[in-house]
Amino acid sequence: MRKKISHGYMVFVMLVLGISGALDSTAWANDIGFKAGYQHFEGIKAGIFYTFDLSDTVAIQPEVYYSQRKYGCGASTYYHQRVDETVFDTVRFIEVPVLLKYKVKLWGHFKPVFFGGGYASFRLSRESEMTNAFTFFSRGYAEVEAGFVVGAGFQYMKAKVGYHFDVRANFGVGPVQKLTYYIFPKENYNRSLSIMVGISF
Repeated sequence: MRKKISHGYMVFVMLVLGISGALDSTAWANDIGFKAGYQHFEGIKAGIFYTFDLSDTVAIQPEVYYSQRKYGCGASTYYHQRVDETVFDTVRFIEVPVLLKYKVKLWGHFKPVFFGGGYASFRLSRESEMTNAFTFFSRGYAEVEAGFVVGAGFQYMKAKVGYHFDVRANFGVGPVQKLTYYIFPKENYNRSLSIMVGISF
């Protein structure tokens, strides 16, 4: 477990250093920021982002987040009437989205934004929260998974400080969770909704 966690943090550090190098070597970059939020029924998401303005309305925004997700894998996963015998795993990821961002020019420094792009997630660890769990359940989680991100929000700029809010949805294209009930396999995909707030400089 410690080895998996250390590998995940190494990936995180390498990604941050790589993006920092890109920031220093290009004139497109205009700000760096921090965002934090909550994923519906799952856990926290927090990290950093860079914005590379291509024009007054279009930007590219790479991000790096620590992300918690919760996956059910007990009896109710297969038989919904057995809700008293549920197992939940809290799985931690380093999530790396790269977004194309469109900023709508309305008035002053307030701009609605729309964005979309792809992401890759690297698993750090897993914790199980069990209630009357059946021992004949087996489950596994992907080391790496990927998908698409879509969302909308707004940003407000005052002097050189930006205030950000967005709502986003993640749609995984590959299975992140694999369950087996006796000999019956089942695969689940990442489907998560997040509310994020942030600040940039």
